[in-house]
Amino acid sequence: MKTLSILPILCYQFSPRRVESTIKYFLVQSFSAAIILNVVIIQAWLYSSWSVFQPLKVFTSVLLTAALALKLGLFPCHYWFPDVIQGVGFLQGLVLSTWQKIAPFVLITYVVERLNTFLLRMMGALSVMAGGWGGLNQTQMRKILAFSSIGHIG
Repeated sequence: MKTLSILPILCYQFSPRRVESTIKYFLVQSFSAAIILNVVIIQAWLYSSWSVFQPLKVFTSVLLTAALALKLGLFPCHYWFPDVIQGVGFLQGLVLSTWQKIAPFVLITYVVERLNTFLLRMMGALSVMAGGWGGLNQTQMRKILAFSSIGHIG
């Protein structure tokens, strides 16, 4: 729902670049949400329960970690984020860099005991490095802010 609610805000002033960024954002967020829903269905199939307090299998743990990393824009899944931020306005980029990352981050803190913590720590450390190094090579302010967001979320 939060993905659908932000789309009109991203395309507020119509231009081809904003539409392209909005579609990229929608596709990435929809794909990661579909992975999260599949993890929930796999867990319900394995344990015959919809409770999130059941332990995750290794496969579902890695899938959930990857999906949340894609939603947040952590290191191996961060390539979409600077392009999307570059294509929208500053206010929309601020919303994408802060407000839209709250829900996946809360979900990570809620199920962190069941996730692959080594993978999550490595993604965080590599995001800090990728955000710092990626920001050094940029001359456009929006991309610098996007790489700063990637580094800070790590």
